[in-house]
Amino acid sequence: MENQPEHPHDDRATVLVSKISGKPIRPLQVSLAALIMTIFIGMWAYILISYIVWVVTVPLQGVSLWESETFLTLKDQLPLVFFMMATFVLMALHVVVLFAYLRGHRWAAYVLTASLLLGMLCTFIVLLLVGVIMAGLNGAPMEEVEFLLDSNSSPLYVPLYVGMPYLVMSVIALGLIWSRAAREYMHARSLWRAEQREDSLMF
Repeated sequence: MENQPEHPHDDRATVLVSKISGKPIRPLQVSLAALIMTIFIGMWAYILISYIVWVVTVPLQGVSLWESETFLTLKDQLPLVFFMMATFVLMALHVVVLFAYLRGHRWAAYVLTASLLLGMLCTFIVLLLVGVIMAGLNGAPMEEVEFLLDSNSSPLYVPLYVGMPYLVMSVIALGLIWSRAAREYMHARSLWRAEQREDSLMF
């Protein structure tokens, strides 16, 4: 009797590779997850560009290496500079990891999952802070209440407009990243890379 394969999942992935005689075909779920992550990268890029434009259009007063006020001025700008650098690093990390995920690397899926969960946690904290601020409006001056609740430029609306869609899209992205088709694709790509390494060692 012929030996049956010990791991049906491995056999299914092997068939997927052998049928197309090349790289495994990328499933729709992986492409949709990549599209959502690309939207997130675009959001980070928009935030970064907005702050760069703000810094350029609002020139720093008295910035000179030969003035004693320089250090005080730069000290005031350090939080903004740190935020811009962190945004750039986060955006670059997402780009690198996203390309790795499209190539079927499982570690990239774990990194994307961790970043999405961290982003969701931060969004929850921001939304809770908005709720605390709104709960503390009792007894506040009428001008502040009107500005925070009635004005379109209220800083409370930005977290709501951005945070809620971000949470929904993050949940969808997590489901797509770890969908059955995506997991089979990552496994098939792993087998395909192993075959490529074996072929390269033979020649």
